[in-house]
Amino acid sequence: MGGSPLLHCVDVHLRVRVRRAAQHPPAIQAHASPEGYYNYHGFGKHENTLEELKEFLKSFTIPHDFEAVTFDCSECSAYVEWALQNAGFDAYIAFNEHHAWIMVNTSDAGWIAIEATNLARNNRKELSSLFLSKEKYYNPEHLSPDIYDAIRYSHSIDEFDWWNEIGYPPPT
Repeated sequence: MGGSPLLHCVDVHLRVRVRRAAQHPPAIQAHASPEGYYNYHGFGKHENTLEELKEFLKSFTIPHDFEAVTFDCSECSAYVEWALQNAGFDAYIAFNEHHAWIMVNTSDAGWIAIEATNLARNNRKELSSLFLSKEKYYNPEHLSPDIYDAIRYSHSIDEFDWWNEIGYPPPT
């Protein structure tokens, strides 16, 4: 796959959302995520600070490749939000009609936007490339505090179901 995952997500989401809207009824069951979803202890506990976030992200990689439609920006974002929440960070899934990313509300630096696709195994970037610009990413269409809200808001569990690709709990 050539090109930027971000640009590819925009194109894929425009095509896929129309198809998925016809497949899913308005009331999606948000409880279809794995039992104990936010009770995973494999990441240890961290202080909700910018420095701790940077330290966590330095060694963190999504154990799956970025793949259009199957494991794109929404699955990457859901996985990273899950990992950050379980590690003690105040993380949210942010999205608009074209893209999904992560927002973390740190106790010392406030809101930080993170490009989750840059943490995928086949697209891993340096720490400085993970943080997104305030001009473009600090005003999402919707900010979900958890997977349940993201599923309800988007009317699609398929957009966020990383556990169906990676497994739960994920491999270490």
